[in-house]
Amino acid sequence: MSTARDNASLWSKLTAEQRDELLIALVDQRCGLDGGLALVQTWKVETSKSAVHRFYHAERSNWTIERAKRFAIETQGLLPEEMDAAQRKVVAQKAFELASSSEISAKELLKLRDQEIKLITAQQTEVKIKQAERSLDQAQQKLEQAERKVKALEDQAEATRQANDRAKNLIKDAPMNDELRSRILKEVDEAMGIKF
Repeated sequence: MSTARDNASLWSKLTAEQRDELLIALVDQRCGLDGGLALVQTWKVETSKSAVHRFYHAERSNWTIERAKRFAIETQGLLPEEMDAAQRKVVAQKAFELASSSEISAKELLKLRDQEIKLITAQQTEVKIKQAERSLDQAQQKLEQAERKVKALEDQAEATRQANDRAKNLIKDAPMNDELRSRILKEVDEAMGIKF
């Protein structure tokens, strides 16, 4: 029959690596008490199923919190660099909360983390697309505005050319000598920016 010392003696009989491996087997791999006992026995440590049970219940909380801390830090390292600090903190907190539960296996944690990272990445991509669309709309509006200005300037230039042509026709038809007419037409062309 097991005594209360079984848990303490089991803990003291195992190295830190063996304790961690046993907790991984019990919590993450869910091998059950029989699987935990079999694992301990492979290390040639004498113990009982009830000692493994007490060890599990005594160590599970602390181990799970440490696992959650490691998992949150690891998760932050996997996040896209362009993710802002607030989003990184939220994702790390979610990872910590998930990993804090001894009811979730390591395999499930990894799957949930990957889904969360994909979701955040998709959301960021969507935000970038919306920003690009807004920039494109603004550029399109500026282009249309520039095209309207060019059209207005072209219309103004055409109206000025037509006015110049009318003025020249009036000068040509006006009664004056050819030398004066040539000089006036030349001055009109220079005033309109036409070079000879």
